[in-house]
Amino acid sequence: MWNSRALQQPLLFQLLILQSLLVAAVLAQRSTTPAWNTLTGNRPLVIARGGFSGLFPDSTTLAYNFALSTSVPDVLLWCDVQLTKDGFGLCLSDVKIDNDTDIANFYPNKSTTYTVNGVCTTGYFSLDYTSTQLANVSVVQAIYSRTNLYDGLPILTVDD
Repeated sequence: MWNSRALQQPLLFQLLILQSLLVAAVLAQRSTTPAWNTLTGNRPLVIARGGFSGLFPDSTTLAYNFALSTSVPDVLLWCDVQLTKDGFGLCLSDVKIDNDTDIANFYPNKSTTYTVNGVCTTGYFSLDYTSTQLANVSVVQAIYSRTNLYDGLPILTVDD
């Protein structure tokens, strides 16, 4: 039997966070004096690496859209690019893709070992798979203490 109260608590917490961020964004836009004093006197450049990845899985549509909607007009969005065997660029935060995707569900026991920065590293690497093989693989929250509510989003390509 579902405990509806237990299911509502994480959602309520997330809505409170969203509301707080939106209020802060509105108040910041109303201010006539700069909120930040930078060394150059210009407003700070906001770089959203992976989007708003504090709440959403890194480099997902939700993370990028939320960063765009709650940031300055000229925010710079960027993703870390991992290449597939057939040369497609994927937006994934680490060279090992098993931490932020569910690839092990599709290819169990298919990890490989490469020397990465002089260290033997075992895991799943995008360069071992084609874009077609990764088409059904989803992005998951890479920090396990965060909610998995948004897991299952598609892997974005550089073209996306």
